[in-house]
Amino acid sequence: MTFAGSGYEPRTLQATVAAGNVKLDLVNPLAMRDDVTGTAGNDRLVGSPGDDRLRGLDGDDFIDGGPGNDTAVYGGQRSEYAVRWDGVAALVSSARDGNDRLVRGEALELADRTEHVTPRPLEYIASYGDLIAWLGANAEGGAVHYIRHGFDESRRVSFDPAQYLANYADLRAAFGQDERAATIHYIDHGHAEGRTDHVL
Repeated sequence: MTFAGSGYEPRTLQATVAAGNVKLDLVNPLAMRDDVTGTAGNDRLVGSPGDDRLRGLDGDDFIDGGPGNDTAVYGGQRSEYAVRWDGVAALVSSARDGNDRLVRGEALELADRTEHVTPRPLEYIASYGDLIAWLGANAEGGAVHYIRHGFDESRRVSFDPAQYLANYADLRAAFGQDERAATIHYIDHGHAEGRTDHVL
């Protein structure tokens, strides 16, 4: 099921669905800040532009914060969760809340701490020749493509910017250890030049 924040109406909307109650609490309509809570099922939560808070609860949820500085909220301690990063999505797993995939979310709020995540959609683009040709070094376009298509197509990040830098002395001289700059170089030039991120 998909729940989308709107950010415009200054009231609380509540709907009952098969898996439980869904609450869309439009906290600050002028700032377009939503508070979206899912169900015990497998939900798809989508924030509006602005700084949103999204709670997936139980189930395996797909959480898209949308534009702004968005936070995925979890009720457990940090030690209860395994968090890993696949370049486009933060993968958050626990016995308590299921296995969630977070995109365009900037922070995880847990009971004992808040952790910031850094999305890396450029590495997603660099992993696929068709995306390089279509999107170029458009990070937002990469995130949107993953949300609309890549997730359902089981695409994953495979580009390794650290290895790309390690392969080429000229890139290290130009970029040092700046992996973002190296990824943009690969998208803009390196792929067409036949360069690789595989071990040479």
